Amino acid sequence: VNAGKDFNGQKAYAGQTVKYVMDKALQAGVKITEAEISKLAWNAKLMKGSKGFISALQKNKNVNVVFIVSTTYKPAADVIAKRVGINPKNVFATNLKIENGRVVGTKGFACGGIHKAFIVDKILAATKTPFGRMVAVGDSITDIGMMERVVKGGGLGIAFNANNDLLR
Repeated sequence: VNAGKDFNGQKAYAGQTVKYVMDKALQAGVKITEAEISKLAWNAKLMKGSKGFISALQKNKNVNVVFIVSTTYKPAADVIAKRVGINPKNVFATNLKIENGRVVGTKGFACGGIHKAFIVDKILAATKTPFGRMVAVGDSITDIGMMERVVKGGGLGIAFNANNDLLR
């Protein structure tokens, strides 16, 4: 991904494997339901202090709105948002095609890399927030596009518990 090579017939980008893995699992006959994905997220361990941090952000008069921009699948990201007190309408994640509760594929791009930068632009336009008042927090290579977009625009990028790929 970092070398700009092609992956599965497309220009590679960080996070693309989440789409690839789901599509391959479904092609292999694995049956996955939206409920199973949600259950995994309800049972996932939250980082200590995450609920309190989100609550403090939302109470801060200098914070307009809090969003989640995640490479994970939308049903899981929505559950995590609910668990930490963020409205799921403020969640951008990798969309799935769901039919009768069953996952039948992915819809659109995987929400990672350069696609997160595009989402930053959508958020800016929708909220009328200037870049200088935007903060992006990320922890992995899939956040590079978002972080670069925010920082280049004059905002703040925070690499939290990040791997070395994000620390540039």
